[in-house]
Amino acid sequence: MNLIFAGVAFLGGALLLKRQPSPARPRLDVPGALLASGGVFCLVYGFANAATHSWDTPSTWGFLAAGVVLGIAFAAWQGRAANPLLPPRVVLDRNRGGAYLSMLIASAGLSWRKISTLRDLAERLTDGRLNQDALSRLPDDELIAVLTTIPGIGPWTVQGAMLIALRREDVVLPGDLALRKSVQAAYQLDHLPTQQEVLDIADKWRPYRSLATSYLFSAAFEPAQAPPASRQRSASA
Repeated sequence: MNLIFAGVAFLGGALLLKRQPSPARPRLDVPGALLASGGVFCLVYGFANAATHSWDTPSTWGFLAAGVVLGIAFAAWQGRAANPLLPPRVVLDRNRGGAYLSMLIASAGLSWRKISTLRDLAERLTDGRLNQDALSRLPDDELIAVLTTIPGIGPWTVQGAMLIALRREDVVLPGDLALRKSVQAAYQLDHLPTQQEVLDIADKWRPYRSLATSYLFSAAFEPAQAPPASRQRSASA
């Protein structure tokens, strides 16, 4: 059935549409294509390499730095190219720029619900309903209570912000699965600890629970190394 409709549409177009001389086609922006492709490749390779190696290896930060440099060079070139791949006027337009930014965020792995949460938070910070300086001075419990009123923000998100962005010294994320697994391994537990068990264990880390949490997170994401005896036997074999 679809082929029948397609055939009718093709025949009608061939008979009814007037032939017009094709306009001169602009030339492909080869330098822009190379800069954009190279920058994306470097960024993807750098982030992929960080999953198996540490962030301080040259193969990780080197490719990430190259990706940023190529991206800046691409943006600068688009302002000078005769036929740019991404004309600056398109990006600077408020509606188009916002649409492209939303698509970029979505393609980076954020769902539309997360985008809505970020937009809601940005609006509250912009219109004065939330004040960043006042939030940074709130005690932990009050900060969690205020921010969790925003749909899509839970205690785990606020605790992560207190640990990383606000650099508070006595924060633990008991609901984080990676942290729970790391606590299980560090304390040689025969079960995955519950959130309350993590809090009970972390009570001994006060007042520097953030430091202990960071160490456990690092242990959770670092590749496991064989014991010295195992490495020695492997080398002798």
